[in-house]
Amino acid sequence: MVFLTTVALLLSSSIDGALLAAKDFRFIVFQQGLVVAIQLFLLWMTLKMHMGLPAVWMTLAVRVMVFIPGALTWVCTGNGPLGRVMFPKGKTKGCSPMWLSPPL
Repeated sequence: MVFLTTVALLLSSSIDGALLAAKDFRFIVFQQGLVVAIQLFLLWMTLKMHMGLPAVWMTLAVRVMVFIPGALTWVCTGNGPLGRVMFPKGKTKGCSPMWLSPPL
């Protein structure tokens, strides 16, 4: 579980950094509030059921595993500043980046 959490943390910090550099603050605040609420609930359940330290690591892993697909979906659908740059609407079909599409 520690290895999975570490890999997920490294990946999520890169995604979060890209969103922060793109100044997509509204989405970052909403998404982080959501994943913190999920983690707090899981930590409460861990305390209630006396699951111990491995379960605390699990809550962190779940937190970043909820954040990563949500952030990638946000960007891949062309939302926010980063999504509009990577996936301009009307120039590509589906969710293929503009640098992979054939020239117009």
